[in-house]
Amino acid sequence: MHHRGRRALSFVIVGAVAATVHWLLACAAMRGLAWPPQLANLAGFVLAFGVSYAGHKRYSFRSGARHRDALPRFAVVALSAFSLNGLLYQMLLSAQLLPPEAALALVLLTVAAGTYLASRLWAFRPAPPAP
Repeated sequence: MHHRGRRALSFVIVGAVAATVHWLLACAAMRGLAWPPQLANLAGFVLAFGVSYAGHKRYSFRSGARHRDALPRFAVVALSAFSLNGLLYQMLLSAQLLPPEAALALVLLTVAAGTYLASRLWAFRPAPPAP
């Protein structure tokens, strides 16, 4: 398989695992603990962050970037994506067109493409060699 194709497939697999962790925890918090949807969304994001970072660094991008470089950059990407996630999710919740669980699933899928590009082009690129 072509390098970019393998990377994209790995990103989809790791992203699906992280999104599933995010979604399952958020749904459990909403249904089982009666948490408001946005608080449940935040809890899901926090847990899925570690899954996403570790999986993308090791499998999706096979990045040689040092953790001290890659982790802060990935945190910026992930927090930016989560900000967009929260905005889109609130818009869908306010419109009341979908149940909260379905709205969250749609938002997670929508934000993933931007996360892939930012991760590939910036978060996991190796640091330039020292002069």
